[in-house]
Amino acid sequence: MSFTATLQQILQITTGSCLVASDLSEQVTGVSTDSRSIVTGNLFIAIRGDTTDGHLFLESVFAAQAAAVIVSNLWPGDEITALLEKTKYRGAIIAVADTTVALGDLAKYWRSQIDCPVFAITGSNGKTTTKEILRQLLSQVVGAGTYSKKSLNNHWGLPLTLLGASRKDKFIVLEAGMNHPGELTYLSKIAEPTHLLMLNVAPAHIGHFASLAEIAQAKAELLAGLRQPGVVIYPSDDANLITAIKAQAASLKLTPRYVTYSSERSERAEIDQVDLKPERGFHAKNIKSKSFSGFEFEILSDHGAGLPASIPHLGRHNVKNALAAFSAAVTAFPDFKAEVFAQALSHSPQPELRLAVRELPEGITLIEDCYNANPGSMRAALSTLEDLAHGKSVAVVLGDMRELGDESSRFHEEIGKLAGSSQVIKRIVGIGVESKNLILAAQLVGHTDAVWADGVRQAAEFVLSSPRPQIILIKGSRGMALEHVCKEIEKIIYALPSA
Repeated sequence: MSFTATLQQILQITTGSCLVASDLSEQVTGVSTDSRSIVTGNLFIAIRGDTTDGHLFLESVFAAQAAAVIVSNLWPGDEITALLEKTKYRGAIIAVADTTVALGDLAKYWRSQIDCPVFAITGSNGKTTTKEILRQLLSQVVGAGTYSKKSLNNHWGLPLTLLGASRKDKFIVLEAGMNHPGELTYLSKIAEPTHLLMLNVAPAHIGHFASLAEIAQAKAELLAGLRQPGVVIYPSDDANLITAIKAQAASLKLTPRYVTYSSERSERAEIDQVDLKPERGFHAKNIKSKSFSGFEFEILSDHGAGLPASIPHLGRHNVKNALAAFSAAVTAFPDFKAEVFAQALSHSPQPELRLAVRELPEGITLIEDCYNANPGSMRAALSTLEDLAHGKSVAVVLGDMRELGDESSRFHEEIGKLAGSSQVIKRIVGIGVESKNLILAAQLVGHTDAVWADGVRQAAEFVLSSPRPQIILIKGSRGMALEHVCKEIEKIIYALPSA
């Protein structure tokens, strides 16, 4: 059963005031910020979000017989009166200074009622993929648990995930995202994770930071709420992250257990992390591409023999994400054999819009990687094509990478040079204002089929121009919504009318 508490407890947890009271001993079960999901007995929290305001939907919440609602204390009293008269609502109405803070306070309380390993995952790239791999491993081997749906990893999504957890859960897996300093401190203190998975630091959201070192410091904030003694699992080859973890642990006077993972051993990284004294390390070797079927590799541990493993994911970088998930699972649940977790990697799910493969007519393979993009993930996606081409003609549609600040032009130029110098990419189509720099850079290094498209339809037409490629990669930031390019490609191939 998900969150449950009495109205009296909710008042105490949120330090709210009861505008309309019912029996304060009444039990509330379940919390939602979406008026469409409310059922009898739930608590509804009216959140003022980026695009809408939950207060605008209170009439439907009242009609659904929510047990209680939490509203802003700035909500006009005359509107309350009018709605109560219209709907005959008999539940409780609790007013608070900030409904988002109230959501977090309730999640923190509910977390305190649950006794199971809680994993918090952060990194510039790979959070959702790693989360999906880890939750699959644990669900298959350990039992039922709760995990972040899609990419619900912010100050609304993470608390809602916790509030949906059950006291019977065997595990909780949370994504923790950020684009400003301080955000992960807040989320970590709500989640009180027992295990941290630190994936990487790359120039994502660097428009809000001065350097990669500052991004690493913000990622290391996740230690702020670590339930002691706690475990920190991190890549042994990321010097920025290692330095930030070391500094944050010292600042907070924490002495967690440390576990490392890497795709290959790095002597320099081992020296950098000597102060952390990791108790265990996992390494992947003999990594072999199976083309569109994923990768085979061997997992080596400081404490045991090699284990064969495979993943169905594209992208060599996903071997490292899988290793991070495996390291977390084995560390948190030592009573289960490591080889069972290794075998379960082969069933890892593929998150939506992340190197998702679709086979189209005319022998065209479409790779849809439209969820997000930054310089690190762009390089990884382009590198993936090296494992897939095998003599086939390859084209890419590359959109803008957002939130790169003053360095945006430079990063787009770097990606343009990388794509333009590739031996397998025969056609490059750019879309978005910043991608003009990408295309110019590709042309300057000698690529002869690099063009900029003025819109979704034109991008699809350009990438499908004769001779049509056999493999097409589509990648850009979420705000570019490049899945619409994929839809236009399908319309052209299937000879459907354009919208």
